[in-house]
Amino acid sequence: MLRYNRLPVCSAPTWAPFQPVVLVGRLSRPVISSALKTSATRSPLEGKTEFRADWRFHFVALQAKLGPALSGNYVTADRAFAVQVFAGDTLYTPMSQQAGCFFLSLTDPSSPQYAQIWAETYKVTGVPYDSTNPFHQRALELKLGTPLSGVIRETINGQSFDVQVFAYDTLYRGSDGVIRRMSDLPRPAEVQAWQPKAPTPLVPPTPPVSPPVPEPPAGPVQPPTVNILNAPEVVRAGAPRRDPNWPPKPDFNILTDRNGQRERVLGNIEWVRKSGDDIIITNDWVERHLIEVTIPQMARFRNTNGGRIKFHRLAADQLRRLWQAWEDAGLLHLVLTFDGAWWPRTIRSNPTTLSNHAYGTAFDINAQWNGFYKPAALVGDRGSVRELVPIANALGFFWGGHWNYDGKGASDGMHFEWAVAR
Repeated sequence: MLRYNRLPVCSAPTWAPFQPVVLVGRLSRPVISSALKTSATRSPLEGKTEFRADWRFHFVALQAKLGPALSGNYVTADRAFAVQVFAGDTLYTPMSQQAGCFFLSLTDPSSPQYAQIWAETYKVTGVPYDSTNPFHQRALELKLGTPLSGVIRETINGQSFDVQVFAYDTLYRGSDGVIRRMSDLPRPAEVQAWQPKAPTPLVPPTPPVSPPVPEPPAGPVQPPTVNILNAPEVVRAGAPRRDPNWPPKPDFNILTDRNGQRERVLGNIEWVRKSGDDIIITNDWVERHLIEVTIPQMARFRNTNGGRIKFHRLAADQLRRLWQAWEDAGLLHLVLTFDGAWWPRTIRSNPTTLSNHAYGTAFDINAQWNGFYKPAALVGDRGSVRELVPIANALGFFWGGHWNYDGKGASDGMHFEWAVAR
């Protein structure tokens, strides 16, 4: 069994035939049986079906949690687009822009490719695309993902139902003409009464007895001056070496949206999409959280307005100290280009998740030599930022080169983002 974002899914040995399995209510068993039979007898689509983490479609689908592929990666008959259908969405790009990746769900319905890509998507069902189909229109409204069947007529206990199966739910229509979601059907009593087995409680070990903490001396105490080169992250990294695994990862990670963590720390951004990855912030977040920070070490870059950039007020002081520490350590000559900081947009691999650039806590440098989804330049190579990383980690900044997307070093080596207060 695999699990999509909302419902369990049953898979066959190949990628093509996947169908939702929602064994609730009197409607489900005949419908799912029919849908599975239809899927199992359909020939898989042409195209490359093996998983490749270094392919843009596969990387984006993995990051966006689109579920398994329902088709291969193939080129349309008119040679206009590369396409791959996933459970949660269809990804495509014009053949003239082979490094691109567009989501069908975010495509303007008035654009010329909209109907063509939907027609490709419906090929996984074995039925033609019909934009006027009310089931299709309702599924778009509810964001139910890719269709897995056409509209099926089923007779259950003497009543006729029209049914269409989608990746995230199944829609049905009875004699009253209203299209409903199968997930809204009441669960059988035995399902509602089910409770997971209680976990076995763990007995915590007896903590060691700590020595008494001495009383602080009377009067104000000045904090000691800290040499950043003695910070644990810098000491642990040791001397720079030409190794794709150098420097080591820090003992902290980035802020994420899990359990609302990022919003609690950085504030709530309300937004609407502008175009592509870009967004428009619609509430007062910018006025409340963003400030102009002067970084003298950035003044040599034309795109910094004389060393003045916008950054989150919570991270501004650490940003100043970071660039000063790089200068003090004699490392500023390694920064060849400054490639941006605050930029209201979503992340490139997931159109529903805001980038930390949108929160004003990230900046990019030396992008030309440390491209997105490319191995970061090694120590000694032009454009390497690895020598800058231990100090950045010591001052609470995470390096995008530590994201190993494909297990072979593909990362985001240009990227630094604030993660912890230091």
